[in-house]
Parts: sequence; C-alpha cells; structure tokens
Amino acid sequence: MTDETDPVAAFLTWAEMDRGRSPHTLVRYRATLAQIPDPINATPEDIEAWWATRYGMSPATPANELA
Repeated sequence: MTDETDPVAAFLTWAEMDRGRSPHTLVRYRATLAQIPDPINATPEDIEAWWATRYGMSPATPANELA
C-alpha cells in the first residue's frame, strides 16, 4: 500500500518530512495507531472506548500516546 492509499502511512511520512519527527517518535506513532481498531474510520466513540482501555497504566504511557 502506498502513501496515497494508506492515510496512516501518509501521516507518518508527513510527520517525518514536514515536522522533522525522530525515528523513535515515528515508531511510537505507528505502534499507537496500530492499537486502534480501524483508526481511519474510527468514530469518537471508538476512540473513547480505546482510550478507556488505557486507564490504570503508568501515567506516562497514555500521555505519550495522546501526544
């Protein structure tokens, strides 16, 4: 799948090129997005349900994912 057909890949390419994100940050972005079922078509309710699974974790984990 190319960046033109994969919005997640397009976002990661943009984040790397336009925003100058580090490779470690991009790995974290990819890992976080991979946890969200269907991140492209997710509704606010889907994201809220996923976010609720983050409760009880070390505060740094969801803070990093939220970033």
